Amino acid sequence: MIPLNNPSYRFPYNKLHCVISRNPRQRTTQYALLGFLPLALCNLLSENLYRLILTVKISIIFTVLSLSFYQIGCHKESPEGLYTDAEDLWSKARYIEAAKRFIQLVEDFPESVLVSDSLYRLGEIYYLNLNDSQEGIKYFYEVIRQGKNGENSYNAQRYIAEIYDKTLNDYEQAIIEYHRLINDYDKDDMADKDQYQIAQCYFKKGDFEQAIIEFDILREEYPESKLIPDSYYQKANSLYMLGRYNDAIAVYNDLLKEYPQNRYAIDARFGIASSIEEKERFREALTIYEEIREGYGNKDLIDMKIDRLQKRINDRYR
Repeated sequence: MIPLNNPSYRFPYNKLHCVISRNPRQRTTQYALLGFLPLALCNLLSENLYRLILTVKISIIFTVLSLSFYQIGCHKESPEGLYTDAEDLWSKARYIEAAKRFIQLVEDFPESVLVSDSLYRLGEIYYLNLNDSQEGIKYFYEVIRQGKNGENSYNAQRYIAEIYDKTLNDYEQAIIEYHRLINDYDKDDMADKDQYQIAQCYFKKGDFEQAIIEFDILREEYPESKLIPDSYYQKANSLYMLGRYNDAIAVYNDLLKEYPQNRYAIDARFGIASSIEEKERFREALTIYEEIREGYGNKDLIDMKIDRLQKRINDRYR
């Protein structure tokens, strides 16, 4: 039997050896010349069948790859695909790349329902992850301008107020932003907290008169607020800062009377002692300091107060 799978098989012909070529076409011709017409025909059919199978395989592979690339392209270039890709990058702490995907979504698909979410996420990325408060504010303002998602808009407004207050220390602008939270959004459960922050902003900027007014507004408009004790305490502190020591003592005492177990109880007594000290009633002040020493958080401060008062008392009564 002729070994068809051996391309170097030698056929004896007129006492000569002819080496069968490795080239398929040449091999077919050699078979025909040597008189092996069936082999020539089989080789020809095998060659054509091989080419057909190879062509079909290549076509299938090309089609599959084309569909795959098309699907990948559609996935990443759609709003949903870009959003998913951006979220995945954010979860891997690749914040700049995530921001680029969100920006691409906003620019390429401005009518998408995912634009508001993307702008909000951009604000968070720049503010929380990249420490760029100004850029974060820009995107939060854009969320509010679009106004397509009430919850995103409200949360963006809260971020803006907190950034101006806690990060930029721009208390004037923070007051404006907290007022917007109260006036522009129906969030009664947070209004008292925003009113308290307004009062605190006035206190931090040194406008103690207005701070007193704002703390009073909190108690008048939100009488059930859990921040009422805080408003008493901070109002008393504002009065102390204005040098109105009798008024400060009165408000500290109101706090202790209305809320004897509140978290400011010891601090309020410290404020009373400090106010009495300012009025040069040293022995009374010293007594209070000594009474609260063990429970007061800042031992160094109260020890300093006690030592100073003892010296002043000794100097006075020598």
